[in-house]
Amino acid sequence: MLLPCVLVWPYLTELDAAREQGLVRPDAAPVSGRTADLAGSEWESVGYVTGFLDTLPAPPEGTEIVDVGFKVTPGDGEASTRLADYCRFRALDGEGRAWQPTNEFSLRNLAEDPGRVMGGCTGGDWEPIPAGTTQSLVVTYLVPAEVADDLRFEVTVATSADKAAPRPEALLFEPELLD
Repeated sequence: MLLPCVLVWPYLTELDAAREQGLVRPDAAPVSGRTADLAGSEWESVGYVTGFLDTLPAPPEGTEIVDVGFKVTPGDGEASTRLADYCRFRALDGEGRAWQPTNEFSLRNLAEDPGRVMGGCTGGDWEPIPAGTTQSLVVTYLVPAEVADDLRFEVTVATSADKAAPRPEALLFEPELLD
């Protein structure tokens, strides 16, 4: 009777430690509507667009560029620091496949005063977003063309200021496709 506990206990302990360290993705809470609170910050999904919107070389054949817009407002200095330290994004399709953001097309100017989203979410100057200030963020993905019109977007943010144990939580947005 004790054998299953002895075998499972170390696995569960290691899994909890990995979740606290941000090594295992948290389950994303679905968002109904456009806004939600996460780790002391208010998030709004603005929507997303597909297609190539610039004069840079086009993406490879069979792929599509997807740009999703968010606005984030940290409620206090701690939330601002957590955003700068640990803020991640993923695009997901209905089959559970996931794509990470790309910086290959990041030189395009798609928003006025866009923030930075590589590694953490910061202002355009790479500094933490001031508390109470709304920052626009544009996240770019390169995905197979057949999934570009049917994506959901995951936002993961630290809930702890401890860089060794950020204890991330996540939201799953289903923004509208903009024309």
